[in-house]
Amino acid sequence: MSDTTSKFNLTPNDKRLVGLYAGCALVLNLALALFVGSYSVALLAVMPVVLLLVVFLIVRRTDINRAQTMSRQDFVQQQIWTDMVSRLHTRLPITPLREGAASPDLIALLYTAIHTRKPKLMLECGSGVSTLILGYILQGLDQGAKLISLEHDAEWHKKVSDWVKLHQLQDTVTILHAPLQTTQLSHDQLLWYDTSALGSHTHNQKIDLVFVDGPPTWLHPRARTGIASIIEQYFAPQFQMIFDDALRPRDKQTVQDLSAILKLTPEWITLEKGAAVITSNNG
Repeated sequence: MSDTTSKFNLTPNDKRLVGLYAGCALVLNLALALFVGSYSVALLAVMPVVLLLVVFLIVRRTDINRAQTMSRQDFVQQQIWTDMVSRLHTRLPITPLREGAASPDLIALLYTAIHTRKPKLMLECGSGVSTLILGYILQGLDQGAKLISLEHDAEWHKKVSDWVKLHQLQDTVTILHAPLQTTQLSHDQLLWYDTSALGSHTHNQKIDLVFVDGPPTWLHPRARTGIASIIEQYFAPQFQMIFDDALRPRDKQTVQDLSAILKLTPEWITLEKGAAVITSNNG
């Protein structure tokens, strides 16, 4: 199927409308010509009407194309989510994804990464519905893997913590309230989580898989670059970081900055909102 967002295509119904509009314009033109006695004057009078009809048709076609594209995206995401639900075996229903939450195609990427790398300790930056899903995936490994999720907002921290208890994931998931603070990174100052309590929750286990979806970049455009400040202390030599929202300029710049700092090449993944993966295979 051709990409209807990349070129202007007329459906048979649109072609019938064009013919109808053209016929009406011709009849109107002839009527005006008889009335004013001049075909040229009548043509000039009808041209604005014709142009308006053409503009209307183009706008209508564009709206239809956009709706069709969104419908296809919705269908694909729903198919992926249906597959994920069948694999997760959740104890309770999970609230819908997308919008501000991770999209199903990103969840599928995280699912594959977890089952491929089999992390012992995973870190999530920014909690939410994804925290529950990651908890279920890690529980499914049945290898005692743990998830620590950093959350700066106190109210949201409490809400997601309640979700974790409701889904009986507290043995796998720890949500750490980590307010944002000014952090020095090289010559830059940015907002990053207060990770002073992180060490007491890792139990000397190194982090080998990371999902980066916070802090919010509207608070500081380079906030997520702050993760570089904890790599040496807390990360295993072989680690992988997965970034959501890589289509957004700020998040894309974050990935590029971190790649430069770590001297690693990112992998850009084509998803609904974009994703990027940075992998270190040292050690």
